[in-house]
Amino acid sequence: MDLNASDHNPPEVDRSRRRLVWAALLVAALVPILIIEGPGARLLREFGLTDRDEAFTELYFPDLSQLPDQLSPGAPLEFDFSIRNNEGTATNYKWEARLGAVGSSFVDSSGTLLDSGELRLDDGAIGGVHVENVTPVTVGCAVVGVVLVGRDEAIRFPVEIVSARRATTADRTNQRSPGDGCSGV
Repeated sequence: MDLNASDHNPPEVDRSRRRLVWAALLVAALVPILIIEGPGARLLREFGLTDRDEAFTELYFPDLSQLPDQLSPGAPLEFDFSIRNNEGTATNYKWEARLGAVGSSFVDSSGTLLDSGELRLDDGAIGGVHVENVTPVTVGCAVVGVVLVGRDEAIRFPVEIVSARRATTADRTNQRSPGDGCSGV
């Protein structure tokens, strides 16, 4: 009797074993991915077993077409901005809206304070803020900005503050000459 002949399995058994091995390999590859990226991911992050997703804040003007580009001294100065919390936890945001010289970063609290406040947002929440003030009595190119206090985050837009007479003429013609304004600032 040949000993090797008794060790040989029928072809059906070999195919079944191969399928079982492939299935086990597939499960072994997919289970860690599902745990790390799926429902178990939050628990693993909470226990410090995996890296946390990147935390950040979004600070933006929701509608750029609504930002003023030309104002006259004493006229209303209004605009909206939004904050989105992607920090992974509820966060308090202190903010300041300022009017400053061209080139102002506002992170150093430069410029004229227009408004300020605080907004608490849950993780993933978006908060909208409406700023309303009176345009300071000054003429020329300026920058309006919003800064998150204590963070190196600011947004800004250029504005031209013109005399009441020039603003009336510009409103009547509803046109700006090339080179006019501060949009290129």
